This record gives sequence, C-alpha cells and structure tokens, in this order.
Amino acid sequence: MLNVICLKWGTKYSPDYVNRLYGMVKRHLHIPFDFYCMTENAQDIRSEVKILPLPALGLTGWWYKLYLFSTDFYGLSGQVLFLDLDVVITDSLAALTTYSPEKLCIAQDQEVGKYNSSVMCFQIGSLDYIWHSFWHQREKVMTSFHGDQD
Repeated sequence: MLNVICLKWGTKYSPDYVNRLYGMVKRHLHIPFDFYCMTENAQDIRSEVKILPLPALGLTGWWYKLYLFSTDFYGLSGQVLFLDLDVVITDSLAALTTYSPEKLCIAQDQEVGKYNSSVMCFQIGSLDYIWHSFWHQREKVMTSFHGDQD
C-alpha cells in the first residue's frame, strides 16, 4: 500500500487544495493508496482523506515536512509519496512510485546543489537520520535557512 501524504498548515492553502490534490491523485495513480493530510485543521477536507494531526513540536509551515523522515511516522509503514498542495498532476504517477524503494526520489531544484521537496518518494523510516539531524539543531536550521529545501 502506498501512503500519499500532503501537508496543510495555517491559512495559505484552503481545504480545496487538499481536495483537488486528492482528486488528481485518484485520477493518475493506478495502484492502491491511502491519502493522508498532515494538518492542524481538518475542517472541509473530504472524507476520503485520512487526517494526521500535526504533533505539537513547535514547528511551523514547511518545517513539518521533515517529520516525514521520522522513524515512526504516525505508526505508518511502507512507501511515502509526498506532494505539496500546489502540485498539478497531469499524467501518471507510476514513474515516481516504481522508483527504487531503497532510495529517495526527489526532484533537483533549478538552483544547482539543491532539491525541490514538493514531490518526494521513499520508504518510511529509511532516512530517519534526516529527521534526527534536523531535530537536534532545529533552532539553528530554522533561523539560518529559508526553508526545508535549503
């Protein structure tokens, strides 16, 4: 089972973004999946979307993306396909979901040496060092960098 996950924090994106993303995934993903939304406010999100309440970690916005890499991510197991709410899906997602499960599938950013975390696919718990590294120096990271992609 594939775990498709998005993050909605604050008011920048309305529940409509979650609902539309779910619809696009349903149209373009032809394998069984569960769709989850990490959020502090599940109001008006369609019933097919499973809600993952944001843990009280003192984080804001995109910094919660790094929690995806935690060892015991909400007790889920298997493969994660993370999608930002502003992603537009126009074709099959098969290439992302069949990528080697031992590796991180992530797009290279336009800026050399950086990555774009709007689409990521990996095995839950396989990259927990990312979460641990961030968590142990989170204050420095959050004040030194613009966002999770940096």
